[in-house]
Amino acid sequence: MLIEVDLAPGSVTLTGADDFTRFHVSVLGRQDGTRLDAVLRATATGELDDASDAATDALVRVDAVRRMAGRADAQWEAHFAAMLDFARTKGWLIDHGSAIRAHIEWD
Repeated sequence: MLIEVDLAPGSVTLTGADDFTRFHVSVLGRQDGTRLDAVLRATATGELDDASDAATDALVRVDAVRRMAGRADAQWEAHFAAMLDFARTKGWLIDHGSAIRAHIEWD
């Protein structure tokens, strides 16, 4: 899964909702941690772990991933749960399981 953020219009989309083997945030626009944090918060997607231009990780809300995926079937949910379990073993699942730590890639 890929969380795509376009800073200019302030939009967030999820691509690859059926790819449970990768998870990161890809940002289109000038590297601006303050703007990225604002967009993530305004779209109820999450927030930066460190709201600065040097930020390397975002905290993406689990409920936002479900919402953006637009999937409610048992098979998708089982795969997503397995992905979350894996994230937990790596220390990437935080806030009692409500958010996933995701690496940020600036385009």
